[in-house]
Amino acid sequence: MSQIKPPSKAIQILLFFISFPFLSRLWGHITAFTSPRFLVKKGIKLFQNHYKIEMDGYVGDAEDYDSLVNFFTRPLSPETRPQTPDNTKVLSPADGYLSIVDIADGDMTTQVKGVNYHLSDLVRKPSTLFEKKKHLVMTVYLSPANYHRYHAPLDGKATAFCHAKGPLYPVNKLSVANIPGLFVRNERGITQFNTDGHEWYYVAVGATFVGSIIMKFKKFMEGDYHFNKWEAIDEDVKQCDEVGRFKMGSTIILVLPLEMVKNPLKAGQVVAVETPLCDRISL
Repeated sequence: MSQIKPPSKAIQILLFFISFPFLSRLWGHITAFTSPRFLVKKGIKLFQNHYKIEMDGYVGDAEDYDSLVNFFTRPLSPETRPQTPDNTKVLSPADGYLSIVDIADGDMTTQVKGVNYHLSDLVRKPSTLFEKKKHLVMTVYLSPANYHRYHAPLDGKATAFCHAKGPLYPVNKLSVANIPGLFVRNERGITQFNTDGHEWYYVAVGATFVGSIIMKFKKFMEGDYHFNKWEAIDEDVKQCDEVGRFKMGSTIILVLPLEMVKNPLKAGQVVAVETPLCDRISL
């Protein structure tokens, strides 16, 4: 049996030094510059060419955007990428890579093979909530090249929100493999939903050089909020509605009671916001 390679100390130290939030806030301010115009256009073009971003599925052309951050958060074209709701399915919340699909029998779930974390730490709820029933945990990684807005995977009511404070480690494969508990360390926005009597969680995880995260319910990573405390909200959300956007690539984690879903996709697939991740179980 092959043994799990221990995390590299050198890599952990490097990632620690770039995880300080002020670096990402600074990057967020820089990417918001709209002038000098020729430098902004050059920066957008370099970014587009480096990540080989085609504009067919987006609104306008790259030169139509007046800042890097507005290019990062470019919207989908309703003509070439229409969103069609289907509440018999749970749809992907984002374009990206489905890195983890795990059925958690209890409070523990998978970060990467051989590295686990507690769901209760991820969503800042008592562990007893997860010890009583199984949950399907699906992790979608959004690279810098991806579409940076994210959407509601099914109809529901948003009932509470928590801004969990923390550092901003990268969330790429290198970091996920070398930083234990990465998703429960990083700053993140956690939304509790209720759909047909089932409570589930939608976690937007911050990352290095994500200058801020904007959600329908809260604008966090900017300003002074009640960090690490749940706040009641009351928002009806329809499947495919835009929930928020990352001002760079990052990660979305869905935590769904297994009693409401079935037939999940296998991990390791590229997905888009219209991709069914699993089937709904009818009441």
